[in-house]
Amino acid sequence: MYSARQTSKRAAQRFEDKRRTWLERQVLDGWHRWDGAARRWLNERQAERSLARNESIFDRLQDTLSGKWPQEIDRELIEPIRKTIAEETSRRNANRTMPLVRSILHAAVHAWDWFDRMPTVPMYP
Repeated sequence: MYSARQTSKRAAQRFEDKRRTWLERQVLDGWHRWDGAARRWLNERQAERSLARNESIFDRLQDTLSGKWPQEIDRELIEPIRKTIAEETSRRNANRTMPLVRSILHAAVHAWDWFDRMPTVPMYP
């Protein structure tokens, strides 16, 4: 038996080439970046009642997080966003935004296997 459970070396090589091309396309298209994660998260939750609210939160986060790899999103990047939202509106609204960020990062780690470790997303007490 050859790799990828293929019956011939040629079939195994074809399988590997297709898989590599598919992965490269995902990375080059930005699917594994914040934009792709947000898009995928929203697509998976089309039936939720809070969809419009979540989309408005994503619009607010786009300026800072657009184009970022999930691995780049850490406490130092999230903290200014949280402070800005708290200053413009309230701590309560900031605390409503952060679980959405946490949910997307959690899905990227646990459901989609995009990376190994999820950063801490701070909340106000």
